[in-house]
Amino acid sequence: MALAAAGLAAANAAATCVEGEAWGDGRLVLAFPGGPYLVDGLDARAAALVRDRYGPLCVADGAAVGAQAARIRLLRAEPDEVLPAPGPPSGVYELEVDHAPRMVRLAGRGWMGLIRTGAFVETGVFTAEATPADFIAILENTLRVMAAYRLFEGGGLLLHSAGVVSRGRAYLFVGRSGAGKTTFARRSLAEGREVLSDDLNAVVAERGELRVRQVPFAGELGMTLPDEPLGDYPLAGFFGLAHLAEADAPTVVSPLAGAEAFGLLLCAASGVNGDPEHQERLMDAIARLLAGVPRGRVSFSLRGPVWSVLEGSEP
Repeated sequence: MALAAAGLAAANAAATCVEGEAWGDGRLVLAFPGGPYLVDGLDARAAALVRDRYGPLCVADGAAVGAQAARIRLLRAEPDEVLPAPGPPSGVYELEVDHAPRMVRLAGRGWMGLIRTGAFVETGVFTAEATPADFIAILENTLRVMAAYRLFEGGGLLLHSAGVVSRGRAYLFVGRSGAGKTTFARRSLAEGREVLSDDLNAVVAERGELRVRQVPFAGELGMTLPDEPLGDYPLAGFFGLAHLAEADAPTVVSPLAGAEAFGLLLCAASGVNGDPEHQERLMDAIARLLAGVPRGRVSFSLRGPVWSVLEGSEP
Protein backbone atom coordinates (compact mmCIF):
# COMPACT_ATOMS: atom_id res chain seq x y z
CA MET A 1 0.00 0.00 0.00
CA ALA A 2 1.65 3.25 -1.10
CA LEU A 3 1.79 6.08 1.43
CA ALA A 4 -0.22 8.32 -0.86
CA ALA A 5 -3.05 5.76 -0.81
CA ALA A 6 -3.13 5.40 2.95
CA GLY A 7 -3.99 7.29 6.06
CA LEU A 8 -4.67 11.01 6.22
CA ALA A 9 -5.40 12.99 3.08
CA ALA A 10 -5.36 16.51 4.54
CA ALA A 11 -2.23 18.42 3.48
CA ASN A 12 -2.46 20.87 6.40
CA ALA A 13 -1.90 18.04 8.90
CA ALA A 14 1.53 17.35 7.44
CA ALA A 15 2.42 21.02 7.87
CA THR A 16 1.22 21.36 11.47
CA CYS A 17 2.22 17.88 12.68
CA VAL A 18 1.11 17.82 16.32
CA GLU A 19 -1.42 20.67 16.17
CA GLY A 20 -5.14 20.10 16.03
CA GLU A 21 -8.21 19.31 18.09
CA ALA A 22 -7.67 16.53 20.61
CA TRP A 23 -10.22 13.75 21.07
CA GLY A 24 -10.26 14.16 24.83
CA ASP A 25 -8.45 15.62 27.80
CA GLY A 26 -7.07 12.35 29.20
CA ARG A 27 -3.31 12.07 29.71
CA LEU A 28 -1.24 9.04 30.67
CA VAL A 29 2.50 8.57 31.11
CA LEU A 30 4.16 5.30 30.05
CA ALA A 31 7.55 4.37 31.50
CA PHE A 32 9.80 2.14 29.38
CA PRO A 33 13.19 2.59 27.69
CA GLY A 34 13.48 5.83 25.75
CA GLY A 35 10.66 7.34 27.81
CA PRO A 36 8.79 8.63 29.58
CA TYR A 37 6.07 8.79 26.91
CA LEU A 38 3.17 11.17 27.46
CA VAL A 39 0.02 9.99 25.67
CA ASP A 40 -2.32 12.97 25.40
CA GLY A 41 -5.75 13.66 23.91
CA LEU A 42 -7.39 10.46 25.16
CA ASP A 43 -11.11 10.07 25.68
CA ALA A 44 -12.30 7.82 28.52
CA ARG A 45 -12.49 4.64 26.41
CA ALA A 46 -9.05 5.14 24.85
CA ALA A 47 -7.53 5.81 28.28
CA ALA A 48 -9.03 2.57 29.60
CA LEU A 49 -7.58 0.63 26.65
CA VAL A 50 -4.11 2.10 27.28
CA ARG A 51 -4.27 1.19 30.99
CA ASP A 52 -5.42 -2.32 30.12
CA ARG A 53 -2.63 -2.83 27.57
CA TYR A 54 0.29 -1.26 29.43
CA GLY A 55 -0.80 -1.86 33.03
CA PRO A 56 2.18 -1.34 35.37
CA LEU A 57 3.92 0.86 32.80
CA CYS A 58 1.23 3.55 33.28
CA VAL A 59 3.01 5.48 36.00
CA ALA A 60 1.07 8.78 36.14
CA ASP A 61 -1.87 10.68 34.73
CA GLY A 62 0.43 13.14 32.98
CA ALA A 63 -0.33 16.17 35.12
CA ALA A 64 3.24 16.68 36.31
CA VAL A 65 5.31 15.22 33.50
CA GLY A 66 8.38 17.21 32.60
CA ALA A 67 9.65 18.51 29.29
CA GLN A 68 11.86 15.41 28.93
CA ALA A 69 8.89 13.22 27.96
CA ALA A 70 8.21 12.21 24.37
CA ARG A 71 4.69 13.34 23.54
CA ILE A 72 2.04 11.66 21.44
CA ARG A 73 -1.31 13.43 20.87
CA LEU A 74 -4.52 11.83 19.60
CA LEU A 75 -6.04 14.34 17.20
CA ARG A 76 -9.27 14.65 15.29
CA ALA A 77 -9.53 14.30 11.52
CA GLU A 78 -12.74 14.74 9.56
CA PRO A 79 -14.19 11.53 8.09
CA ASP A 80 -13.58 12.70 4.52
CA GLU A 81 -9.89 13.31 5.31
CA VAL A 82 -9.07 9.66 5.93
CA LEU A 83 -9.50 6.51 3.91
CA PRO A 84 -11.72 3.70 5.24
CA ALA A 85 -10.16 1.10 7.48
CA PRO A 86 -10.90 -2.46 6.36
CA GLY A 87 -9.55 -5.34 8.39
CA PRO A 88 -5.89 -6.15 7.62
CA PRO A 89 -5.44 -9.19 5.34
CA SER A 90 -4.38 -12.44 7.02
CA GLY A 91 -4.05 -10.66 10.35
CA VAL A 92 -1.02 -8.65 9.16
CA TYR A 93 -1.16 -5.00 10.15
CA GLU A 94 -0.35 -2.74 7.21
CA LEU A 95 1.92 0.21 7.94
CA GLU A 96 3.68 2.59 5.58
CA VAL A 97 6.62 4.78 6.59
CA ASP A 98 8.01 7.86 4.85
CA HIS A 99 11.04 9.89 5.99
CA ALA A 100 11.63 13.60 5.56
CA PRO A 101 14.17 15.89 7.27
CA ARG A 102 13.43 15.69 11.02
CA MET A 103 10.05 14.08 10.37
CA VAL A 104 8.61 10.60 9.90
CA ARG A 105 5.15 9.95 8.49
CA LEU A 106 3.31 6.76 9.42
CA ALA A 107 0.16 5.74 7.60
CA GLY A 108 -2.36 2.95 8.03
CA ARG A 109 -5.90 2.59 6.79
CA GLY A 110 -7.87 5.34 8.49
CA TRP A 111 -5.03 7.08 10.32
CA MET A 112 -1.75 8.93 9.97
CA GLY A 113 1.00 9.68 12.47
CA LEU A 114 3.38 12.59 11.99
CA ILE A 115 6.52 12.35 14.13
CA ARG A 116 8.96 15.18 14.70
CA THR A 117 12.39 13.73 15.40
CA GLY A 118 15.47 15.20 16.99
CA ALA A 119 16.33 15.93 20.62
CA PHE A 120 12.62 16.03 21.48
CA VAL A 121 10.34 13.53 19.79
CA GLU A 122 6.68 14.48 19.48
CA THR A 123 3.87 12.98 17.46
CA GLY A 124 0.38 13.76 16.26
CA VAL A 125 -1.86 10.79 15.42
CA PHE A 126 -4.89 11.75 13.34
CA THR A 127 -8.00 9.56 13.22
CA ALA A 128 -11.65 10.13 12.31
CA GLU A 129 -12.76 8.20 15.41
CA ALA A 130 -11.68 8.74 19.01
CA THR A 131 -11.03 5.02 19.51
CA PRO A 132 -10.89 3.07 16.25
CA ALA A 133 -11.25 -0.70 16.46
CA ASP A 134 -7.49 -1.04 15.96
CA PHE A 135 -6.63 1.76 18.41
CA ILE A 136 -3.99 -0.21 20.35
CA ALA A 137 -2.31 -1.34 17.11
CA ILE A 138 -2.17 2.29 15.97
CA LEU A 139 -0.73 3.45 19.28
CA GLU A 140 1.79 0.62 19.51
CA ASN A 141 3.06 1.05 15.94
CA THR A 142 3.58 4.74 16.70
CA LEU A 143 5.30 4.08 20.03
CA ARG A 144 7.68 1.60 18.38
CA VAL A 145 8.97 4.26 16.00
CA MET A 146 9.10 6.91 18.73
CA ALA A 147 11.07 4.55 21.00
CA ALA A 148 13.54 3.82 18.18
CA TYR A 149 14.29 7.54 17.75
CA ARG A 150 14.38 8.28 21.47
CA LEU A 151 16.85 5.48 22.11
CA PHE A 152 18.95 6.49 19.11
CA GLU A 153 19.16 10.10 20.31
CA GLY A 154 20.38 8.77 23.65
CA GLY A 155 23.10 6.64 22.05
CA GLY A 156 21.19 3.34 22.07
CA LEU A 157 19.39 1.21 19.53
CA LEU A 158 16.06 -0.60 19.30
CA LEU A 159 16.85 -3.89 17.58
CA HIS A 160 14.63 -6.45 15.86
CA SER A 161 15.90 -9.46 17.75
CA ALA A 162 15.13 -12.29 20.12
CA GLY A 163 16.36 -11.30 23.57
CA VAL A 164 17.09 -14.23 25.91
CA VAL A 165 18.43 -14.13 29.47
CA SER A 166 20.70 -16.89 30.80
CA ARG A 167 22.81 -16.80 33.96
CA GLY A 168 21.99 -13.16 34.54
CA ARG A 169 23.11 -11.92 31.12
CA ALA A 170 21.15 -11.07 27.98
CA TYR A 171 21.92 -12.50 24.55
CA LEU A 172 20.53 -10.94 21.37
CA PHE A 173 19.81 -13.09 18.33
CA VAL A 174 19.34 -11.34 15.01
CA GLY A 175 18.56 -12.42 11.49
CA ARG A 176 16.55 -11.54 8.47
CA SER A 177 12.87 -12.42 8.29
CA GLY A 178 12.44 -16.18 8.56
CA ALA A 179 15.78 -16.78 10.28
CA GLY A 180 13.97 -18.25 13.28
CA LYS A 181 13.92 -15.58 16.04
CA THR A 182 10.56 -16.69 17.43
CA THR A 183 11.41 -20.39 16.99
CA PHE A 184 14.68 -19.83 18.84
CA ALA A 185 12.85 -17.93 21.59
CA ARG A 186 10.45 -20.87 22.03
CA ARG A 187 13.37 -23.29 22.20
CA SER A 188 14.98 -21.08 24.84
CA LEU A 189 11.81 -21.08 26.95
CA ALA A 190 11.68 -24.87 26.71
CA GLU A 191 15.25 -25.01 28.04
CA GLY A 192 14.38 -22.85 31.05
CA ARG A 193 15.62 -19.46 29.88
CA GLU A 194 13.80 -16.14 30.16
CA VAL A 195 12.73 -14.45 26.93
CA LEU A 196 12.60 -10.66 27.01
CA SER A 197 11.01 -10.39 23.57
CA ASP A 198 10.98 -12.31 20.30
CA ASP A 199 10.67 -9.04 18.36
CA LEU A 200 12.26 -5.88 19.77
CA ASN A 201 14.89 -5.24 22.44
CA ALA A 202 16.68 -2.06 23.49
CA VAL A 203 20.46 -1.79 23.76
CA VAL A 204 21.89 1.11 25.76
CA ALA A 205 25.32 2.15 26.97
CA GLU A 206 25.54 2.93 30.67
CA ARG A 207 28.76 3.77 32.52
CA GLY A 208 30.82 2.07 29.84
CA GLU A 209 28.72 -1.11 29.82
CA LEU A 210 26.31 -2.29 27.14
CA ARG A 211 22.96 -3.39 28.57
CA VAL A 212 19.76 -4.89 27.18
CA ARG A 213 16.54 -3.33 28.41
CA GLN A 214 13.15 -4.89 27.90
CA VAL A 215 10.50 -2.98 25.95
CA PRO A 216 6.75 -3.78 25.89
CA PHE A 217 6.75 -5.01 22.29
CA ALA A 218 6.63 -8.65 21.25
CA GLY A 219 6.02 -10.78 18.20
CA GLU A 220 4.25 -14.13 17.97
CA LEU A 221 5.04 -15.07 21.57
CA GLY A 222 3.16 -12.09 22.97
CA MET A 223 3.99 -10.53 26.31
CA THR A 224 2.51 -10.36 29.80
CA LEU A 225 3.95 -7.28 31.47
CA PRO A 226 5.47 -8.02 34.88
CA ASP A 227 4.51 -6.13 38.03
CA GLU A 228 8.18 -5.55 38.76
CA PRO A 229 10.37 -3.30 36.55
CA LEU A 230 11.08 -4.46 33.01
CA GLY A 231 14.20 -6.57 32.55
CA ASP A 232 17.62 -4.87 32.47
CA TYR A 233 20.71 -7.05 31.94
CA PRO A 234 24.33 -6.78 30.79
CA LEU A 235 24.72 -7.72 27.13
CA ALA A 236 26.55 -11.02 26.66
CA GLY A 237 26.78 -10.86 22.86
CA PHE A 238 25.15 -10.65 19.45
CA PHE A 239 24.49 -13.82 17.48
CA GLY A 240 23.24 -14.32 13.96
CA LEU A 241 20.71 -17.13 13.56
CA ALA A 242 20.57 -19.93 11.00
CA HIS A 243 17.81 -22.53 11.03
CA LEU A 244 19.00 -26.05 10.17
CA ALA A 245 16.66 -28.10 7.98
CA GLU A 246 17.29 -31.43 9.71
CA ALA A 247 15.07 -31.53 12.81
CA ASP A 248 17.59 -33.30 15.06
CA ALA A 249 20.77 -31.72 13.75
CA PRO A 250 23.14 -30.62 16.54
CA THR A 251 23.50 -26.94 17.32
CA VAL A 252 26.65 -25.34 15.95
CA VAL A 253 28.17 -22.10 17.26
CA SER A 254 30.64 -20.55 14.84
CA PRO A 255 32.43 -17.23 14.28
CA LEU A 256 30.57 -14.40 12.56
CA ALA A 257 32.58 -12.12 10.28
CA GLY A 258 32.57 -8.46 11.19
CA ALA A 259 31.08 -7.33 7.89
CA GLU A 260 28.19 -9.80 8.16
CA ALA A 261 27.56 -8.86 11.80
CA PHE A 262 27.49 -5.20 10.79
CA GLY A 263 24.96 -5.92 8.03
CA LEU A 264 22.71 -7.93 10.34
CA LEU A 265 22.63 -5.17 12.93
CA LEU A 266 22.02 -2.53 10.28
CA CYS A 267 18.98 -4.47 9.09
CA ALA A 268 17.87 -4.98 12.69
CA ALA A 269 18.08 -1.30 13.71
CA SER A 270 14.36 -0.71 13.91
CA GLY A 271 12.89 2.62 12.92
CA VAL A 272 16.04 4.56 12.08
CA ASN A 273 17.69 2.30 9.48
CA GLY A 274 15.44 3.64 6.74
CA ASP A 275 16.10 7.28 7.59
CA PRO A 276 18.74 8.75 5.23
CA GLU A 277 19.34 11.64 7.62
CA HIS A 278 20.86 9.33 10.23
CA GLN A 279 22.80 6.75 8.22
CA GLU A 280 26.29 7.92 9.18
CA ARG A 281 25.45 8.17 12.90
CA LEU A 282 23.75 4.76 12.77
CA MET A 283 26.80 3.11 11.24
CA ASP A 284 29.01 4.65 13.93
CA ALA A 285 26.65 3.38 16.64
CA ILE A 286 26.69 -0.16 15.23
CA ALA A 287 30.47 -0.16 15.02
CA ARG A 288 30.69 0.83 18.70
CA LEU A 289 28.26 -1.92 19.71
CA LEU A 290 30.17 -4.58 17.81
CA ALA A 291 33.44 -3.48 19.38
CA GLY A 292 32.03 -3.94 22.86
CA VAL A 293 30.80 -7.56 23.03
CA PRO A 294 31.35 -11.03 21.51
CA ARG A 295 29.55 -12.05 18.33
CA GLY A 296 28.92 -15.36 16.64
CA ARG A 297 26.48 -17.47 14.66
CA VAL A 298 24.11 -20.07 16.10
CA SER A 299 22.90 -22.72 13.66
CA PHE A 300 20.10 -24.69 15.34
CA SER A 301 17.44 -27.29 14.58
CA LEU A 302 13.91 -27.85 15.84
CA ARG A 303 14.82 -30.37 18.53
CA GLY A 304 18.53 -30.38 19.29
CA PRO A 305 19.69 -28.75 22.57
CA VAL A 306 20.82 -25.15 22.18
CA TRP A 307 22.01 -23.53 25.40
CA SER A 308 24.36 -26.23 26.59
CA VAL A 309 26.20 -25.82 23.30
CA LEU A 310 26.01 -22.04 23.16
CA GLU A 311 27.30 -21.42 26.67
CA GLY A 312 30.05 -23.94 26.20
CA SER A 313 31.15 -22.41 22.90
CA GLU A 314 30.80 -18.64 23.15
CA PRO A 315 33.20 -17.04 20.69
